[in-house]
Amino acid sequence: MKRTQINVDESNVTIILGQERENDAVEVAFDYSPWADTYGEGDAALLLQRYGDAVPYYVPVTHETGHIAVWRVSATDTAKAGYGKCELQYRAGTTLAKSRVWTLYVREALSIAGEPPEPYETLLEQIGHLTADVAEAGSHKQAAQDAAAQAASSAGAADAA
Repeated sequence: MKRTQINVDESNVTIILGQERENDAVEVAFDYSPWADTYGEGDAALLLQRYGDAVPYYVPVTHETGHIAVWRVSATDTAKAGYGKCELQYRAGTTLAKSRVWTLYVREALSIAGEPPEPYETLLEQIGHLTADVAEAGSHKQAAQDAAAQAASSAGAADAA
């Protein structure tokens, strides 16, 4: 699994989450120790707003030693391609002490494979016909060469007589 480290003091970072529908392929680890040092002990929570969503939602994070909040990105989080946002919020007690917003990006994935579209089938048929035409032209050429050789041989035999 790919892990992306984010320092809460960095705001000019775009976090790449992967492609649409990817699940549990990326973890984003937010080091919020500078906030804990400044505001005292507290807890971090993460809001996510996907591309096109009007309302953000909280995503689950686990907490590691050293004031690290880890978000394991799910298929729900990558369901929509495009730019979104996330906001890490740090609460000391009941007070929202600090928060920061980052831009997120989910790359577009190809659709699930199905039957080839009609133009593709038509192209395959055309290639099949062209292949048959080339084979037929080759046999006509060989027949013409054989006839020319036979005519030359017959003409040579008639001149010898």
